[in-house]
Amino acid sequence: MRYCFPNGQLDMYCKDTPESAPAPLKPWFAISGPVTDEYSVIFGHWASLEGKGTPEGIYGLDTGCCWGGGLTCLRWEDKKYFVQPSNRKPDVGDGETAIAS
Repeated sequence: MRYCFPNGQLDMYCKDTPESAPAPLKPWFAISGPVTDEYSVIFGHWASLEGKGTPEGIYGLDTGCCWGGGLTCLRWEDKKYFVQPSNRKPDVGDGETAIAS
């Protein structure tokens, strides 16, 4: 689940980046609600965000390690990010990847 309609109803199909998602869909974190207004939220499973573009207090950690991006961690005490490079090389074509040596 990545997107919601303005009334809060979930959209379970769209996997586009926020810039290319069809109207009226909005990322779940762009719809104000009691949880995101009151608490910090950490989430994953949305690699195309690359850990960027979320409001303050919402932390996206999926930066596509399994696709060759970094493995991102968050130190909770000071909200500092740490990135460990993946040992997997990015896609080399035809859906194939190469493992770094």
